[in-house]
Amino acid sequence: GGDNLSSQIEGLKSQEMTVEVVSNGKTTVKWSQKEGSWRWEDPSSIDKYIIFNAKKNKLWEVSGNTATELDTSMSAQFMGFSPESLLKMYSMLPATNRTGDTWEFNIPGQGGLTIEFKGPQGLPSKMVTSDASTGKTDVTEFKYSNVGSVPDSLFELPAGVTATPGSGYGSGIQTVPGGGNIPTVPGSEVP
Repeated sequence: GGDNLSSQIEGLKSQEMTVEVVSNGKTTVKWSQKEGSWRWEDPSSIDKYIIFNAKKNKLWEVSGNTATELDTSMSAQFMGFSPESLLKMYSMLPATNRTGDTWEFNIPGQGGLTIEFKGPQGLPSKMVTSDASTGKTDVTEFKYSNVGSVPDSLFELPAGVTATPGSGYGSGIQTVPGGGNIPTVPGSEVP
């Protein structure tokens, strides 16, 4: 019943928050979410990020002062970076040991998993996985900010950013074989 991880993380995707995901001491993603909108930030570059604005149903890939509008069907690719998605893969595991805000899971033949729910509002704060075959341990920490008060501006294009229509990754400029570049107009892509 209540010992399944799915019951503990069920509301995680609807929380208003910013989460910095730190894996083995290195930030792997900064994720913000509010009312269906989300923002994924590239930890290696502060001027590269992806925004999905649910109210406008717009998905933008931003790099510097340029934003490429992507097809919203591509948003699923980035949802895998959300804290809820990171934990969901373990959601059906029954806890083998549960002590208050620390849950332990034994995965036969693979190793173990410990999740601490010591974040704000009982959110996951730390996940430790161990590999039975190698003895390697990985630690993922979830660092929260803006819980309940994420600014709407995170899901808007900043002033000075130029939006360019596009149909996929990268810029909305398409290279023509043997020639220069032409702007891509949605629906007119060269096969």
